[in-house]
Amino acid sequence: MSGHIKLSNTTYNISGNLGTGFHIATGLDWVISKRFMASARVGQRFMTIKESHASSTSTTDYSTFYVNPPNKDLLSVKWNGTYASLGLSWSFYGKMKYGRPE
Repeated sequence: MSGHIKLSNTTYNISGNLGTGFHIATGLDWVISKRFMASARVGQRFMTIKESHASSTSTTDYSTFYVNPPNKDLLSVKWNGTYASLGLSWSFYGKMKYGRPE
């Protein structure tokens, strides 16, 4: 996840990579030929990510925003939404004879 937060006319480019999430999806696969397959998926995704942003004043080059600084409660972003995907696969299918391609 990435984006930006603007506070007091300062824009922070944020990212998140520590979090939890899951998704549920359904779809179909269509075998067009021995080598080609089309696929389609639609689902719902749920995710909670801890925020971090680049900071030149930090010794690690990254900082985080705290919701409640005395308790060290980090800002977390809850993200969910519907998604869809379409794909086309190609297989390197070949005839085999004695475990080796002919």
